[in-house]
Amino acid sequence: MRSFGIVNWLVLAILTLVISGSPARAQARRVADLPTHKWEEINWMRFKEIIPVVTDRAILPIGTIEAHSVDPVGSDILIPLKLAELAYADCNALIAPPVYHGPSGDQLMDMAGTIRVRSSVFEEYVYDVLKGLARWGIKNVLIINGHGGDAEPARRAAQRVYEEEGLRTIVTEWWNVHQEYSTDIWGGKPHTPAHGALEETALNMAYNPKLIEQDLYKQIGGQKLGYKEVEQGYSFFPGVASMGLPLEEGEGLPSFDVAKANAYADKLAKAMSAMFQEAIQRWEWIASHRPAGSR
Repeated sequence: MRSFGIVNWLVLAILTLVISGSPARAQARRVADLPTHKWEEINWMRFKEIIPVVTDRAILPIGTIEAHSVDPVGSDILIPLKLAELAYADCNALIAPPVYHGPSGDQLMDMAGTIRVRSSVFEEYVYDVLKGLARWGIKNVLIINGHGGDAEPARRAAQRVYEEEGLRTIVTEWWNVHQEYSTDIWGGKPHTPAHGALEETALNMAYNPKLIEQDLYKQIGGQKLGYKEVEQGYSFFPGVASMGLPLEEGEGLPSFDVAKANAYADKLAKAMSAMFQEAIQRWEWIASHRPAGSR
């Protein structure tokens, strides 16, 4: 035993630690226990220790870059990023690298900072991203979408990858999830969240309140920035405003209340997380009742 030498024993111990991984990694049972929950921050050799031992789930934020009242032009991706951060631990999911660019609306193309990706290109991009997640062992994906124009292309991509790879996916749009939450928090009449208005501004504030230029909003005025979300008989190319408002007069204007913004974001994230987990349970039950050898 002594002839082996202390130095050799130390080298052997170090090699064992390197091969087996650090104690923190070895003890990880959930994504929240890992040094990082972001896909792009993980070393390529570590994925085998995480998937599927720790998780086989991922959250994919998608959006676009376009004008949003006094909100950032990246509102449609910043909001999914915030919701993903709030939801990943409950979902026990890695956050996949986000898809920043998408098909923006024609009416906003004349407003500075807007960048548009063709719908067909966007669908193929999301398709390739989902194929990549499936290739490395992800079985369940929650797509958090921040832009209406992304919805159909993302659904088509998800359907294709499911048929080819068996990847199970939920595509969710935050503005269609529990619209009653808005009334619960701010009061007033129930309405659908609109472009750059109350709820979207609130979620941007939950992401980073410093990005919302309240002084500019007060200077210009909500009515100049806004237009009725469903104009009766009129279409403008280019658009005449960067904030959509509900048809009900006075509804939907931003409140700039950070506490309420955070409460709204938390409620949405919890709802998305709960639906994702319930869907996985149902998917697993369906899979358990299929014939042996089928996907």
